[in-house]
Amino acid sequence: MRYIQRQPEPAFLVEFKSLNKGHKPALAYRYLDDMKDGRKLRSRLRVHLTESQGYLCAYCCRRIYSQAQGDASSHVEHICPQSVNDGRSLTYENLVASCSDNNSCGMKRKNEYDESLFVSPLEPDCASHFKFYEDGSVRGTDERGEYTCRILGLDSERLRQGRSARIQEVRSVESSGMEPQDYIAFLKEDRGREGQLVEYLDMLEQIF
Repeated sequence: MRYIQRQPEPAFLVEFKSLNKGHKPALAYRYLDDMKDGRKLRSRLRVHLTESQGYLCAYCCRRIYSQAQGDASSHVEHICPQSVNDGRSLTYENLVASCSDNNSCGMKRKNEYDESLFVSPLEPDCASHFKFYEDGSVRGTDERGEYTCRILGLDSERLRQGRSARIQEVRSVESSGMEPQDYIAFLKEDRGREGQLVEYLDMLEQIF
């Protein structure tokens, strides 16, 4: 998990909430499909969050894309699930973009949530709660990290394989004489198409 330094709340979300503040029943994400411009808002949120995260899942740092690109690899994720607190379902500080893998992250967690234990990617020190290993596995460094790893499936086989492949890539560059830190710095600077950050950047920053 990598700290997401939030941009200000987008004007389109502020405007939507202002125009619909008297909506009955109470204004909430789950009612968007029944509201004027609600589906448009859902799509714009997904695009905005995905882009602002450098096209990385907020939890596992896998590559995700936005709906504008015709891809279903991401969804708007509620840090505090809607079932726990529907009143926060359109609160900007509660929204991130997550991958749509059923075996990890938001899709796996579903509605499980303990606010005192869950590590949010909006916490500046979120990365300190996790430790990565050369085989691509990850463990929590404390109770919060262990809890979050478990409910998000951050040590799933698919994620371990993806992280391991990225480590091997950096090691191969290292064997050719380039320092891993220099290569990672290059990857961070070369954001590629439309500002994409390199996958599993949280792990690379920690290991190397």
